[in-house]
Amino acid sequence: MVGPTEATRDRVSWSGAGWRIALAVVFGLVLAWDVREAVGNLLGVLNLAAGFETAISPTGWFVLLLAIALPLVGFLAVLWLGRRAPAMSLFLAYLTVTVVVSALSLDILAIYSPLSLLV
Repeated sequence: MVGPTEATRDRVSWSGAGWRIALAVVFGLVLAWDVREAVGNLLGVLNLAAGFETAISPTGWFVLLLAIALPLVGFLAVLWLGRRAPAMSLFLAYLTVTVVVSALSLDILAIYSPLSLLV
């Protein structure tokens, strides 16, 4: 039989580091998917530019590289700033970063068409 102190100790240890690691892994994978999509967009626009025998404009490079950097910076910011936050606050921070990154990515796609990124 497990005494109340052992059960409490196991629960407290899981609520500490275990949840933090689980949150970082889950939201890290979600944001890594956004990075993969942004890299795919960059490669697609590069192929489009090669097909039209032109180059990507400076604005195009900025937009495409920003789409790659946003998820990385957001994830690292939550990882750094939330290092001492409780698990629920950390969850809300990761969720907020994921929503903001997704909204900005959709805005970038809505404002800039692939042809507008070329010279």
